[in-house]
Amino acid sequence: MSTKRKLRFFNTTGPCNPDDHYMLPPADRLVGAQLHRYIEDKLYWVLHAPRQTGKTTFLKSWIREINSGDEAVACYVSVEDCQMVTNLQNGMNTIYKDICDYADWGGLPIPVIEDRETEGLLRTTLKRWAELVAPKPLIVLFDEVDVMEGEIKAIDKVLEAPARPFTAILGGSKVSSKITIIEQLLKKVDNLIIGGAMSFTFIKAQGGKIGNSLCEDDQLPLALDILAKAKELNVNIYLPEDTLITDAKFEDFSNPAAVLNTKICAVNAIPDGWTGVDAAQAALETWRKVIMNSKTILWNGPVGVFETPQFAGGTKSVAQMVADATVAGAYSLVGGGDSVAAVNQMGFADKVSYVSTGGGALLEYMEGIELPGVKAIRG
Repeated sequence: MSTKRKLRFFNTTGPCNPDDHYMLPPADRLVGAQLHRYIEDKLYWVLHAPRQTGKTTFLKSWIREINSGDEAVACYVSVEDCQMVTNLQNGMNTIYKDICDYADWGGLPIPVIEDRETEGLLRTTLKRWAELVAPKPLIVLFDEVDVMEGEIKAIDKVLEAPARPFTAILGGSKVSSKITIIEQLLKKVDNLIIGGAMSFTFIKAQGGKIGNSLCEDDQLPLALDILAKAKELNVNIYLPEDTLITDAKFEDFSNPAAVLNTKICAVNAIPDGWTGVDAAQAALETWRKVIMNSKTILWNGPVGVFETPQFAGGTKSVAQMVADATVAGAYSLVGGGDSVAAVNQMGFADKVSYVSTGGGALLEYMEGIELPGVKAIRG
């Protein structure tokens, strides 16, 4: 049985406020008859409880008490057991597939997730579990170190009190998915580097030829507005001057046997039938000068199709630049699923100041949205 469920993260350490779904009493008070007050239909929770001496035994008994009733299904996960702490420190927004082995379901059979390799993402795993125990609400209690406060401090250091010059690097495929982020960053940064497929919308808006490259034609006026706003705010915009292009079809990108013809050309003169897939040398040299002169760096999104090794050079070069700038004294924050995956795969996660594991929540925070979990921690 499948049912759509909402995901909510709760702070279990603050005072109880019945009108605020994001603040719950400590776990040792959420027992017995009190539990039904906090359960909503089609809802699953992730509760974060700070690790305390002697608390693990209680938490496990609490899970068993919940599972002996009919109101909800619960499980307990020790992040130490499933090595989540190491995983988070490496900047991966995942929990090892071992979570399926280490979760304590308080006497209930462990829900079986068939494809463990694709169920590694925390959010995806929780959704699958919620579907498997439906229609009852699912409660997952993590006994963990306080990762979220570290996230908030790192993000605030970049967005609220950055050392200058402050450079943001935005990549990825769509301008439309980052409109609000760009608008917010223009109020804060000195330099904005735009790479990846989203750069072609800006290039085409200025009259450039982009061949078969990805482009959001409905966002062309917005791209021009962003460039004009940046000029008004004295923000330097850096689009790629050149690009690596290929005449291969997109479906061949992930085919190891496919022969991918490539060449470098000016980013505004891409021939028909060819597609821009990575930042090239001239762009990377310009970006390096900007990045190395920066004191604060925010990177969100790869600057090429890095999943294909032949097109990963630009993203790897940017990762190296950010790492080099960090060594030189800059504070660097890498956030967002693809850029986080890139720095991990390429071995740079421990060479930057902070790798955010917030995923979509980080993007919402960058957009200026007040996140309930952040509000709860700040009181």
